[in-house]
Amino acid sequence: MYRLIMEQLLGIKIQGNKIQLDPSCLKAGWKSLKISYNYKGSGYNFEINITGPERRIMSCMVDKIPCENSVVDLLDDKKEHLVEIIVG
Repeated sequence: MYRLIMEQLLGIKIQGNKIQLDPSCLKAGWKSLKISYNYKGSGYNFEINITGPERRIMSCMVDKIPCENSVVDLLDDKKEHLVEIIVG
């Protein structure tokens, strides 16, 4: 059930050690959301800010480092990570 909500409602698709982001399914009227996801011994805290009506990713950063193609590589490094996404 958790995975269904993550993928269908929030557009966060888990594929092995990667997360693909698809903001097209985010609900109109949402301004922001926060999601926590545990991958093995590591924690990923997603902060998604919606700045406009378009449902496309303007910026994606993992620990202040840009990620490519809206894909987050998940590491089992026993650390907490911050994923900041701007949708506009």
